[in-house]
Formats: sequence, structure tokens, C-alpha cells
Amino acid sequence: MSTYEDLIEQAAQAGVQLNIRDESQRGSEQPDKPLRHQSPAEIIFHTPIIALAILIVSFSEKVFHTGELSRWTANVLAQLCYGSTKTASALEWSIILHARCAEALVFLENASLATVSTTDKRITISSTGREFIRERLKSTEDIGQLLRALLRAHSFVQARGFTLL
Repeated sequence: MSTYEDLIEQAAQAGVQLNIRDESQRGSEQPDKPLRHQSPAEIIFHTPIIALAILIVSFSEKVFHTGELSRWTANVLAQLCYGSTKTASALEWSIILHARCAEALVFLENASLATVSTTDKRITISSTGREFIRERLKSTEDIGQLLRALLRAHSFVQARGFTLL
């Protein structure tokens, strides 16, 4: 099975329903309109990318609270997509990013990849999530390359510190 099929299977076992459209059907609503590549600004707001960024941060950080969720996510994704965290301060104010971070965190909890403590709102990666990241980091597939890039971006942000508002 592929990495994506494993993730979908884990989500299904956790009771999460995903609607996935076949790529061959993509653009069939407007067959004369060509498919286009997405810009980094569009990639940042995709819930699966945000979920992977949250997993990487919780994989690497000893303490990671929900109050820091959008700040870490914005900084890591800005570093990944733009090579700089200068845009992160603007992203931290994004209501869309806050909503997508919440959606991603709910997905990770439902898929049993991460948990949120009810007492101190601490985000902790589960053993399943940790194993998921470890295995995928070794992969030569696209998911492995993406996770390694997210890990490098996180390391850079961690070493330099947050870009403050």
C-alpha cells in the first residue's frame, strides 16, 4: 500500500470520512480549462499540509501548546514555501490559518496521531503518529521528501526563534 492509502485507512479506522476526488475527474466541470500549479500561498492553507506541519512540530518539540499552534505552523510553512519567516507574522493573523489549524488538529486527534491534554492544552504526538513520521522520513517517495523539508524548516525556525509580531 502507498503512504496515502495507509493514512486514509488509519483515518477510516478512526471514523474520519474523507472525500477524495480522482485526479482524472479533476477539471471535468470545465474540460477546456487547463489544470494549473498552485502557488505557495495556496499550498499553505491546505489542511493536510498543516496537519503534517503540526505533526512535525509535535514530533520535535518537548512542549507544544494549542496557543502556539498557528504561530509554529505559520513560521514552519513560511520557511518551507518562501525560505523566510518574514511573512509568518501576517499569516499568524489569518483567520483562515487558525481555522485550518483547528481542522488539522481535530483530524490528527481523530486519526489517533496526536492528542491534546484537557488540562494544559498541550499537543502531544501519539506513538502511532511518531511511528508514522519515523517511517515516512526514511521514505524516498514524495511524502518523505515533504516531511524532511518540513523538519528542516522547523529546525531553522527553532534555531532562529519565532518571528515576532
